[in-house]
Amino acid sequence: MIKCIMESPVTDKDFLTHLNELNHKLSLVKELNFKESKSAEDVGDILEKLKIKSMTKLRAYLLEQIYKFRRPMTNYQVPQNAMLKFKFFFEFILSNERQVAQEICTEYVDTMGKIYYSYFKSYSSRLAALRYEEAVTKDDLMGIEDTASKGLFTKSTSLKNKSTVFTIGNRDDILTSQLEAPIIVPHAHQKTKYPFEALFRSEQYALVDNACREYLFITEFYLVRGNQAQDLFNQIMGKTMTLMVKNIETFVQDCFDTIALFLCIQLILRYQIMCHKRCVSALDKYWDTLQGAFWPRFEFLF
Repeated sequence: MIKCIMESPVTDKDFLTHLNELNHKLSLVKELNFKESKSAEDVGDILEKLKIKSMTKLRAYLLEQIYKFRRPMTNYQVPQNAMLKFKFFFEFILSNERQVAQEICTEYVDTMGKIYYSYFKSYSSRLAALRYEEAVTKDDLMGIEDTASKGLFTKSTSLKNKSTVFTIGNRDDILTSQLEAPIIVPHAHQKTKYPFEALFRSEQYALVDNACREYLFITEFYLVRGNQAQDLFNQIMGKTMTLMVKNIETFVQDCFDTIALFLCIQLILRYQIMCHKRCVSALDKYWDTLQGAFWPRFEFLF
């Protein structure tokens, strides 16, 4: 056991077996120490040194995996899967040295928080550039008060887009066939323009995918549940979700497209159900905040 823990790489199968055994011995010695056992005194020193050696190797390995996330263009599912494969490493650290466990967790939260924030910040701004340039204005709505006195030569409001303002057409496809369609890749669709709800769907679907995967990872690897899991998730995704809510609120306050607003409200409900099917309730507060941005505006325009 000593030879293997001192010399074998941590990814070695034998190392994992011996680490399990060491963990068992450390727990046993803790119990026997209360009884002032002679045998526990004999091996206590060796086990303590082995624990420190194991801890050093495990800490280095896990931090190395976390630093891999920082490389540009990394598919972070790869290091995440590598970490899940050896999730006992964190369990061992947690039960023997909480300070080191906290360090690893903080490093991960800090790294992933920055990655998600920079990805969604860039994705949101690139999507915004694909929105239809000709937006619906309040002059297109039916209930607009006609205050201007009409003279003989006053130009009447252009009606060419009236039909599109009040016509659903196939825009409701977004709730059925397009609900789980691949997200829009901005650089591949530079010349295509989209209505707001299509861009909203793409961004929220990207969030659902990333956030659900992240939540399931942290609950499995960091052994957290309930409020602890929610807190850890908020530390990672909180800044990103605040940014997305802010972008939505900015758009909504100047929006006059009732169909887009209504479709977005429906998308939120569907994505919330999707999250629940994946056993992730961590986004519930986020969905409620978005609904709070859309509903008052929709009712006012309607």
